[in-house]
Amino acid sequence: MRLRERGADGGEFTIRAGLVVVAGGRSSRTADWLDELGSPAPVTERIDARLGYSSRYFRRPADGAATWKAMCRRGPRP
Repeated sequence: MRLRERGADGGEFTIRAGLVVVAGGRSSRTADWLDELGSPAPVTERIDARLGYSSRYFRRPADGAATWKAMCRRGPRP
């Protein structure tokens, strides 16, 4: 496998591997890149980890400490 480091001056190097795992998620373009290079489609396996996430902006209370950097709130477990 040939790899190139990120950045304009990234060097290229080769790694020998019997197995390569790409855990790039749904938006990974790895299969597209391999197709463009003429490589056969890799065997894929998708695992549903049954995880989800959401985000929301919260306003700090007026009497809240000005030194806060972050706040985390966990929801109830199913």
